[in-house]
Amino acid sequence: MPTKLDGRDRTSLLAGRANRPYTTTGLHRLVAKAAKLASIDKPVSPHWLRHSFATLAAVGGAPPYQLQANLGHARLETSQRYVHWAKGLADSAVDRLPISRLT
Repeated sequence: MPTKLDGRDRTSLLAGRANRPYTTTGLHRLVAKAAKLASIDKPVSPHWLRHSFATLAAVGGAPPYQLQANLGHARLETSQRYVHWAKGLADSAVDRLPISRLT
C-alpha cells in the first residue's frame, strides 16, 4: 500500500529506537552504515545526500521553484545554483564523448 505524504505533516519519516525521531548523530551513523554496505568509500553525510538529490533533480530538468519547495530554501537564488551547476554538468567533457550504438 503506497504511503501518502503531506508536506504539513512534521512527524519523522524514519524512526530510531523506541519509535523516536533520529538524532543528528544517529542520522550520520545511519548514512555512514548505508554507504559502507554500498561500498562507497568517499565521505558521506545526510547533507551530501540532500545535495546529490538537488543536483540530480536539476540535471533531470526540475525548475528552481520546484527545488526551492522540495528543499525548503527561503530564497529562490539558493535553488537556482543547482540549475546552474546542472547546466555546467551538461557541458562537461563526458557528455562530448561519442556514444556507440548496440547492434
